[in-house]
Parts: sequence; C-alpha cells; structure tokens
Amino acid sequence: MKVKYKTAFLLFGMILLMQTFLSAQVGVGNTNPDPSAKLDVSSTTQGFLLPRMSFAERNNIARPATGLMVFCTDCGISGEWQGYNGTEWTKLSGDASSPVLTVGTAFQGGIIAYLFQPGDAGYVAYQVHGLIAATADQGTLFWGNLAASTGATDTAVGKGFLNTAEIITAQGSPSPNYAASLARSYTDGNYFDWYLPGAAELKKLYLNKSAVGNFSNSNTVYWSSTETDQNKATAINISNGKQQSSSKDNVFSVRAVRTF
Repeated sequence: MKVKYKTAFLLFGMILLMQTFLSAQVGVGNTNPDPSAKLDVSSTTQGFLLPRMSFAERNNIARPATGLMVFCTDCGISGEWQGYNGTEWTKLSGDASSPVLTVGTAFQGGIIAYLFQPGDAGYVAYQVHGLIAATADQGTLFWGNLAASTGATDTAVGKGFLNTAEIITAQGSPSPNYAASLARSYTDGNYFDWYLPGAAELKKLYLNKSAVGNFSNSNTVYWSSTETDQNKATAINISNGKQQSSSKDNVFSVRAVRTF
C-alpha cells in the first residue's frame, strides 16, 4: 500500500509541477520576466535567431501558422525577415515579401537583365545587385554630335551611368534629343536614375534578351553609351549580338537601364 501511495503522490506532484511550468512565464537570461510576456529573453551579447531558410524551403512549410516568422536567405537584395499573416508571407513591416531575384524577374521598375559578378562595378559580396532594363524601348534617335568627343569611353559593366553623365555634360540636356538624353529622361514613375547602357551592359541585354523581352523587330540595332571616337560610338544588333562602331548620326533604338 505504501508503494501505491508513494507512486500516486509522485504522479500528483509531477502533474502539479508540469501545470505550474506550463502556466508560468519563462525568463531566459533574467529571473523576472515581464508580466506581459510568456517568454522574456534578456542579453547584451547575443540576439534572438529566427529559423533561416531559402525561398523554396519556406514555401515547403506545410500549413504555416498565422504569425509564423522566418528569415528568407535568398529573398530580396540581402535576405529578408518575413512573417505569415494567415494568407501570405510578408515583410515584417507588413508589405509584400520580396521575390528571389533572378534574371527575368520584374523588379524596381523594370526587368532584371543581369546580376553582378565579382569584378563588376557594383558587386557586393553576399548581396544581390545587378542591371535592370526598362520594360520597353524609349524610341529611336541619333547618338550625338559629330566631331565632338565626350570622353564617354568606358565599356565595363556598371560604367554606363558615368558614360551617360559625361555625354550629357558635353552635349547638354535641353530635351531628350539624342540617345543618352532620351534614356536619362526616362522614368517609370518611381525611379529616376535610368541611363544609356555601356557596351558591356548592352551586351548583357542581348545575352538575356529572351528574359528581358520587348526588343524591336524592325530597328534591331541599339545604341550603347560607349564612344569609339569623336565621330563614332558602339552599337549592338540585338538580333545577333554583333557589335559595331557606327557614325553618331545614325538613328538606332534606345533601351534605358538602371542598377540596383
């Protein structure tokens, strides 16, 4: 009988202890948790770490609970804290969550045409940056004045903005009456830093033209912002990728780009 009573007493004690634990507040790093918190974590040297997972792994969570939080490692430019609101995943601010950024993704006013690689101007390790193309051409125009050097000779990825600024400084910008000025004056309503791509940047648009889309079938030669000499500048035939040095008074297509 004593054994049975002892067992019953221990079982009752365990149940009481568990009930007390389950209904009590928990303090981590402190012995006096705030009355409003079920879990109160205190530290001056460590933080609270959410589960980290890719966009695909996040989407594989079965029936996410309202209020569930994760850190999406490949969402947006450098990863993103996200929560599930019962209907969809959002940023913790409540705004729509950012997509995984790849070539062809609609983003910041256009279509991602290229993601920067080590060695490109604008590349940042462990972040996603690249080149965005406008969703359509801005029109057709000549490159600029003959017998007038602008100094816009950069060819590398990430240098087209500097080229465009140098062209406009040399030729003025009273209206979009030449290729660089036309590209620079473009706005999608939210972004105002568009420019005429440099030769290497325009080549990236050609290489990813299917993902970017909406290139002209009739005016297939596009101006870059890279000057060859005082009378010529670099252009690319978007249908075959052929690069050519053409007279600045030729009228070719213009597609504005920007970086993010």
